[in-house]
Amino acid sequence: MNVFFRQNFLFPASALALAICAVQAQAADDAAVRQLEVVTVTATGLGETTEQTQSYTTGEMKTATKMDLSVRETPQSVSVVTRTHMDDFRLTGINDVLEGTTGVTVEQIETDRVYYTARGFEITNFQQDRLGVPLTYTIDYGNADTALYDRVEVVRGASGLMSGAGNPSATVNMVRKRPTDTFQVSATTSVGSWDNYRLEGDVSGAITDRWGGRAVLVQQTKGSYLDNYGQDKTVLYGVTDFRMTDNTVLTLGASREDTRSNSPMWGALPMTYSNGVQTDFDESMSTSADWSFWDTTEDNLFVELVHDFNEDWKLMTVYRHVNNDDTSELFYQFGAVDMSTGQGMFGWPGRYETALEQNMFDLYTIGKFTLGGQEHEVVAGVSHAQSDLQQDEFTDPGYGFPAIGNFNHWKGNVVRPNFATPGDGSDFTDEETGAYLAGRFRLADPLALMAGARVVNWQSDGDSYGVPQSAKETGRVIPYAGLVYDINDTWSAYASYTETFMPQGERNRNLQRLAPTEGDSKEIGLKAAWFEDRLNASFAVFDAKYLGLAEWDTYVANESGAPEAVYSADDFFSQGFEAELAGELLPGLEATIGYTQLDIDDAGAGPDVRAYIPKRMLRSAFSYRLPQLEVVKVGASFDWQDTVKGPDDLYGQDSYLLVDAFVSYDITKSLNVSLNLNNLTNEKYLNSLNWSQAYYGEPRNVMASLTWKY
Repeated sequence: MNVFFRQNFLFPASALALAICAVQAQAADDAAVRQLEVVTVTATGLGETTEQTQSYTTGEMKTATKMDLSVRETPQSVSVVTRTHMDDFRLTGINDVLEGTTGVTVEQIETDRVYYTARGFEITNFQQDRLGVPLTYTIDYGNADTALYDRVEVVRGASGLMSGAGNPSATVNMVRKRPTDTFQVSATTSVGSWDNYRLEGDVSGAITDRWGGRAVLVQQTKGSYLDNYGQDKTVLYGVTDFRMTDNTVLTLGASREDTRSNSPMWGALPMTYSNGVQTDFDESMSTSADWSFWDTTEDNLFVELVHDFNEDWKLMTVYRHVNNDDTSELFYQFGAVDMSTGQGMFGWPGRYETALEQNMFDLYTIGKFTLGGQEHEVVAGVSHAQSDLQQDEFTDPGYGFPAIGNFNHWKGNVVRPNFATPGDGSDFTDEETGAYLAGRFRLADPLALMAGARVVNWQSDGDSYGVPQSAKETGRVIPYAGLVYDINDTWSAYASYTETFMPQGERNRNLQRLAPTEGDSKEIGLKAAWFEDRLNASFAVFDAKYLGLAEWDTYVANESGAPEAVYSADDFFSQGFEAELAGELLPGLEATIGYTQLDIDDAGAGPDVRAYIPKRMLRSAFSYRLPQLEVVKVGASFDWQDTVKGPDDLYGQDSYLLVDAFVSYDITKSLNVSLNLNNLTNEKYLNSLNWSQAYYGEPRNVMASLTWKY
């Protein structure tokens, strides 16, 4: 930990917690003066913040356009996973959240790397408070802890207007917790299967009439159903807001997430024996070595300045800085296992040291005006993002490719190499600058037009494992258009069109870098809201295209004579529909129910491509507070997907249903005990068939939690 971070974050975070506790009595008197983010639950409906609402939906969201729109007013298919939903089902990682989100798949290819898809394509845009850059190599490393967040918003389809580079899948926006006006503190301790121990602490409140703060701490250590695998995690988050004037608020925040993984998987289990029959191993089987590790530290700093010119217009400036450092020593296995002897697998080790630095800036103004007897809203801004990646590889040339022996008896005991020889690596910079303008124009009382565009300049310089990354795109215009027609006070119909593009690092047979992909999404749908937006429903029919996407082609000799994997540019098209119901179905009954049906076509290869993506999915979760015994809350989730297949139909995963459940009991107003049961039916399933390797998901497991709140 460097000196700057230790002095400027760790001390303020701990001091902030003590200061809040010391002045809670004064804060109660001053709360009426402070007019920052207030969590209010009334019969008139929900606001944007979901904490303490006990709801599975939200009243407002900004991810699609930055404007304060309800779910019904947003002309795209959206989902929101609230704080209550995450707490009920102990969704402690972003993977847990997205596994239950309508239309999203979590392609868990290894223990510490993952892809995500929506509408048939990889999700690359992950944001915090609406600001982020596309994932490097489209892969997410780790499993971001959710203790920092009030909610997770997912906008499906292209979102180039607000996010710039991306694809027509979805944008995931993780919205951080903020200081509350009233003093509150909570602590949760959990114990689960495979020595899973977790502690969460959260303290928040007003320190003075103009100053508020919040601190969050997570400490977790856990084993695994997988042989040798385990993980230690520490998360720290501190945020403070200060009202500089009656109209200006400055917010400063920082977080650190430190993860230490022991014996992580690099690659996964082979899917077929040497005779072509699909393999069937024990769920605990892992390909990792007992000496392998993957240590990751992410430091995140953000600054926001909001100035209200008046009740209708405001200016917002946001800066975010991310440092992500990781070191790993990994062991990869490849080959074909003989069904009778277990022979045929070989190993390859590697050590990697990676430093990723990202800087993001966004400046925009948003406001309302009246014209033609109608009220309209506009947002205009500029943004800049730069991502610098440096990755060094170390090998042991004398190590060779050791034979594993009988793979059925593999327990990770292989000699550790001497990682002393530098190998290939990456050193490149991606930079994107954009300007955007959008508006919500009320054409008539029941009809609103949303229209806008973003102009993007993008460039990349450097190289990645011998592949030059230099490329440039100037003046790319990304349009956005949507119409919302209010049929009555409950129902609305909408149509929308959005575009995006995504740079690519792959090269073709001529060793020329492929052009950026181009994509768009068209959708029409119906939305409804009942009970002051406490229950939302939507139905959308969508059509998306993704042109020029890199698909593996063959190997050719590169400039140095070494073999290099090269790619062709293919066009993909997806069509389907989504339906979702989220919120309070009945008094005390909260739910989210989502169904997706999808078809994907390749212009060159025909239908049934990307067969590893399920074409039909059901995502649902329910919680119910018993009216006869209000101290008891029960719930269950049901996540189903249909059959998926690997390349050339050589192996597959049958459709399966995962069932989770919980029961919660309020011992007192401040003390709660809960029990979560996951994979109740002990379903055996493969996490993903995105690669020619895979591993099994978690079998039946349990977690007990004790929560104290004040």
